[in-house]
Amino acid sequence: MKKVLIIFLASIMPLLIQAQTELTLPFLPNVYQSGYVNAAAVPEHKVSIGLPGLSSVYFGVANTGFAYKDIEAEKNVLDLNLLVSELKKKNFLYGGASADLFSLRVKARKYFFSVNITEKVSSRFSYPKDLISLVVKGNAQFVGGEADFSSLGLDIMHYREYGINLVKEGRKWAWGGRLKYLNGLSNV
Repeated sequence: MKKVLIIFLASIMPLLIQAQTELTLPFLPNVYQSGYVNAAAVPEHKVSIGLPGLSSVYFGVANTGFAYKDIEAEKNVLDLNLLVSELKKKNFLYGGASADLFSLRVKARKYFFSVNITEKVSSRFSYPKDLISLVVKGNAQFVGGEADFSSLGLDIMHYREYGINLVKEGRKWAWGGRLKYLNGLSNV
């Protein structure tokens, strides 16, 4: 029974797990923000302070519809017809930004205590191929038919994250835990 449960959990876990967008922070333990993705990160500094404009600012954009290299007809020339042909029926444009408003980490004996206040914004714009096709080629292609805009949508989320972290440094292992309070500010 135990093996069946382990096999079941191992097969369903990939469906439940969401990957993080930041792939370098786990490998930078001396950067304060590595504690955001690894609660047991042990830095080499005893005190770290972050203030607006002096600490972390993150911005990221991703697009599922096309890659520039796929729609470049000649060197540095964009082919809009190629753009339309590369699009899937439903496409997404993601964007996100975060900025630390305040952060503090202090070492006391074999413990690291840290707090942070971070402002975060994330957005997702879903757009159908027919929308871009209408803009590029006009409406003649839809005469006698219809354009499908059912997947057109926009999601924007703005919130403030309050976090506390505790790390205990051992001889071979480091143990850590992180608690967060998310304060929703706006949602579209």
